[in-house]
Amino acid sequence: MKTTLKRTLLGAALAGLSTVALAGGELAPMNGNLYVTGAINATVVGNAVSREDANFTSKSDEVLGARVALGYQNSLSRRFYTGIETGFGSYGKLEYTDPTDTDDYVNYRYMGFDAAGLLGVRLNQRVSVSGKVGFAYLRNRYHDNNDGATGTGSFVSTTWDVHPLFGATVDVNVTRNFSLFGNYTHINGDPMTGTSTVDAINIPSLNTFNFGIKWMI
Repeated sequence: MKTTLKRTLLGAALAGLSTVALAGGELAPMNGNLYVTGAINATVVGNAVSREDANFTSKSDEVLGARVALGYQNSLSRRFYTGIETGFGSYGKLEYTDPTDTDDYVNYRYMGFDAAGLLGVRLNQRVSVSGKVGFAYLRNRYHDNNDGATGTGSFVSTTWDVHPLFGATVDVNVTRNFSLFGNYTHINGDPMTGTSTVDAINIPSLNTFNFGIKWMI
């Protein structure tokens, strides 16, 4: 399932970007240094979740989220450039339920800030590719309805943690200041653990596929 989703998302992104890239017309490199981006994303949780409460056997994902970012880009030459970028994103929800009692469930919601350094290369005057390395400061909001096996109410716990990330982006210029992009980012996490009386929940690895717009200021 995860492999199929990754292939579908990656294929759709490459097909869309290729159509724009081959639409003809040479464009000069983008103007300016500052830029803003906005994107929708789809996230696949990379770590398996183990729960000691065997009742939570039904799993569902809400993979869609969004991200906005502000960056600075500096040309080293006509072909190479560097940059820095910081952003805020939401990365969907993971939920487990008890099939025999749908009011008994646990879910995890992920969001947070990130910052990274960039190194890119212009393949031609329309298409560029770049890689990034940095870190994310993520929040995991854990909600256990009925407080697990005790059935005593609702338990909510919020965890913040820093995790390294890396990613790759394909940009396709539409005008001198406007481009479309597709990005894959991996945020490295920890194995998730949980019991019916959770004290702390690790933030798992997140694989995010972002599709959006970029505007040079």
